[in-house]
Amino acid sequence: MPIPYILLTGLYCFLIFQNSAAPDPLPVEVTVPFNDKFAHAVMFGGLCALVSMGMSRPPRKVSFAALVVLPVLFTTAYGLTDEIHQLYVPQRSFELADLLADFLGACIAQTVLVLHWKRAWNRRPSEAANQTGKSATSDASQG
Repeated sequence: MPIPYILLTGLYCFLIFQNSAAPDPLPVEVTVPFNDKFAHAVMFGGLCALVSMGMSRPPRKVSFAALVVLPVLFTTAYGLTDEIHQLYVPQRSFELADLLADFLGACIAQTVLVLHWKRAWNRRPSEAANQTGKSATSDASQG
């Protein structure tokens, strides 16, 4: 993974850590059902996407299967450490539902990225054929 992505991932993890170190992150009672779980899914989905994009950059030295699975595993493992960390923060606790939201957010982000990559890879050969056709046409018109 290129150095900028490693640094961004470290910063993102630090920001999650800082947020979970606050004793009461939302001082106002939020009435939206599952708001906390949605926030977990979004934050950890973002982390997974960042790791995945970093791993996909050249020089990519992992298989496609590893590119799909490792970011989700990393994100879920970090989510676990975040929940364990919250055991030691006043007014916070370990919640299995939060860990599940972290995992689901990572899976959703990874699915979106994989579908995007698949679509981009399927488009490449046709774009190359179009470019070849255009260059042959432009060569003929110039000649």
